[in-house]
Amino acid sequence: MLGLSISALMPAAGSETAAGQAALEVVKRFDPELVARITFEPLPPENGCPAYEYEAKDNQLHVKATTNAAACKGVYDYLKAHGLGIYSWSGNRTVGNTVLPDSKVVRKTSPVPFHYYLNVVTFGYSTAYWDWRRWEKEIDYMAFHGYDFPLALCANEAIAIRVWRKLGLTEEEINEFYVGPAHLPWQRMGNIINHDGPLPASWHEDQIELEHKIIDRLKELGMTPVFPAFAGFVPRGLKRLYPEIKISELSWSTFAEKNHSWLLSPDEPLFVTIGNLFIQEWEKEFGKGKYYLADSFNEMDLPVPKDDPQAKHDLLARYGNAIFRSIAGANPDAVWTLQGWMFGYHRHEWTPDALAALVSTVPDEQMLILDLAVNYNKFSWKTSYNCDFFDGFFNKQWIYSTIPNMGGRNCHTGTLDFFANGHLEVLDSPHRGNLVGIGTAPEGIENNEMVYEMMADATWSDQKIDVTAWMNNYGMTRYGKCPEVLKESYQLLHDSRFNNFKAPDSFNWQSRPGLRRFNDSFDNTKYIESVQKLLEAGDELRDNPLYIADALEFSAMVLGIKMEELSLLILEAVSRGDTKAANERYEIFAKLGMQADALLEHHPYMRLEHWTDFARMHGETPELKDYYEANARRLVTIWGPPINDYALKFWSGLIRDYYLQRWKRYIDETLASGKANLEPFEESFVASTTLSEPMKIEGDLLTACRTYVAEALKLETKLPEDEFPVIGNVNFKALPYDQWETVEYEIDADTARAMQGVRFIHMDGWVTLKIRKVMVNFDGTDVAICEQDGIIGAENHNNFFRLNAAGKNGGNNSCSIRAEVCRTGGDEGICRVELIK
Repeated sequence: MLGLSISALMPAAGSETAAGQAALEVVKRFDPELVARITFEPLPPENGCPAYEYEAKDNQLHVKATTNAAACKGVYDYLKAHGLGIYSWSGNRTVGNTVLPDSKVVRKTSPVPFHYYLNVVTFGYSTAYWDWRRWEKEIDYMAFHGYDFPLALCANEAIAIRVWRKLGLTEEEINEFYVGPAHLPWQRMGNIINHDGPLPASWHEDQIELEHKIIDRLKELGMTPVFPAFAGFVPRGLKRLYPEIKISELSWSTFAEKNHSWLLSPDEPLFVTIGNLFIQEWEKEFGKGKYYLADSFNEMDLPVPKDDPQAKHDLLARYGNAIFRSIAGANPDAVWTLQGWMFGYHRHEWTPDALAALVSTVPDEQMLILDLAVNYNKFSWKTSYNCDFFDGFFNKQWIYSTIPNMGGRNCHTGTLDFFANGHLEVLDSPHRGNLVGIGTAPEGIENNEMVYEMMADATWSDQKIDVTAWMNNYGMTRYGKCPEVLKESYQLLHDSRFNNFKAPDSFNWQSRPGLRRFNDSFDNTKYIESVQKLLEAGDELRDNPLYIADALEFSAMVLGIKMEELSLLILEAVSRGDTKAANERYEIFAKLGMQADALLEHHPYMRLEHWTDFARMHGETPELKDYYEANARRLVTIWGPPINDYALKFWSGLIRDYYLQRWKRYIDETLASGKANLEPFEESFVASTTLSEPMKIEGDLLTACRTYVAEALKLETKLPEDEFPVIGNVNFKALPYDQWETVEYEIDADTARAMQGVRFIHMDGWVTLKIRKVMVNFDGTDVAICEQDGIIGAENHNNFFRLNAAGKNGGNNSCSIRAEVCRTGGDEGICRVELIK
């Protein structure tokens, strides 16, 4: 029988009985047979940090803990230490009737009070349409993985609308303000308004009911939720009510004026009034909170002259004061919580003086900065950590965290070594300051499960983790055994995709054809060998459903890699106008895509229908179901426009009906007319509510994985190294902004006479380059000229310049390719210039 000491498990809300029951129920939902062999007892907190202690003897596990959540973490860590089970998105491996091994007393105290989880945009890319049953599973996941400081942002709009109505805004003015459910995170941060909306009235009722259940469960477990607050963004109808108020219009990306947000001036008393009303309405509905999130400047330019630092700092100080008072005026004990993404991403804007100004009037103990992307400082921006740059965040409370992906993209990537041990450097840093938490801020979840398991373990660790030993234990925990070939697979995985944060987290072919957003030069040799060894391990593991899920996922990734190589061959053929080669290569490309799609159709969550089924559940009528599905489809495909192809999900359904079909249209239209118009197809896919039938798999899934991978690896899909020689690169740093310049590359005259033309390829970096004229020059005379409006960067159009120098005399003294180019966006990037034979 269960010996549960209820008073020991620190309740955060509700009755002691309900609070004590919470840890028991988490274990019971995971494994009903395990519950009777566990007892819980209290453990006094140590230095404000959660802790657990466990001991196992005679098939009984005795756990002491400071909170219900810490108790769940203690149970889970015992199970993993003995390879007994795992809780994961793709499924659970449970203990069942396995005898619990004896264990001496193991005590673990976290190095920090809080363990942060989620990101504002996770509420778009992953959780947008979740129901309570799915949220309940995620909260159980949090408890087992030691997370106790999550965002809880549902029902934000329902509460805000109460405020807008109190102020006198009409329903039309309110509706004009809001966006579709999946796009709400960017509304909350002020990036956009009036996009894919309005929100149906029933949506708000649904979200209030859901948020109540989420909050109640978090508090029962002793977790501390972070609630939303007013960040200053207001509906345009407010000008009708208050004609004289000062408002700044802010734009994000290249969204149209109708999508621009309006930010209320901090000098307006109405700023604090609205903020206070929001907190009051929130706490009237959900009870008192402590941590309230308000982000006013996420990826946004500050509404001040760029050449007036003093005006900028004065304005930031006033904004900081207004935001804080808008929260603390209604709840004097509240802590203003702020995402710190822009402090690294826009460091040119956010100098130490700028951040110091923003926080200058806020008491240290009433501000918390979520330093979201420490891994981006290290691997992408290659800058100092924010805690060093901002001198420990000026003694404000802050949380160290990482962003393992953008948009919830699910191709394999991640620096396991850094995720395991990178935080130790900050724990020992002289600029540690008032560090109160460690966590992770994924833009999307349900991907890269090994990476997430590692990140969770790291949040409670103040000792170096042996990554190789940890990976082998992961195999044992996940599958019940870890044969030698699986250990070899893991080592190769560690040395390839999980040792490179910027390893492509999506494939180029998932973006609109013709785009080249990511560096395609990553060497996948070790990764592919890792997958082959993973499939070999199936001789021992094929009866484990989690192994099959992983085999499906990793095998599909190998097919995606071969599709990546084929996509380049297709682009070469299209560039040359070679219809036969383009279509032949597409047929192979499509076959691989249909195979990858068929494998993922059997995966627990890497399916479009897994996403859209949640969306349709929210609709009470066929019309609402269709609206929600269209909004869900839009986010994971075209997003906007103008933002396109950002989430880039590698899912079944998307592969066969979106990516492959779009490529076919691109090839046909480009070969026929020189340019493809893909927007009608993209919009039609968003509006659709059906999917075609997936390809059927003959035989068992593991055999299919092995067969598809083996066949794919036999294909010759590499570009011949000498077929498209690179004659040079465009140096973006050397080009002035928005001015036409001529760049020149020396080549051999015989090569120039034999070539078909020159192509400009965007390889890496967020840059935009226009090309209007390319010439072949022999001995100072242009002997072949091609003029057209070409562009490379986020989109590539007319980037192949056909040049016919055959039969031209000269070039004995000098021969070169000259091009007139203009940099119109970005500062750093790589553009390759290739000869097409």
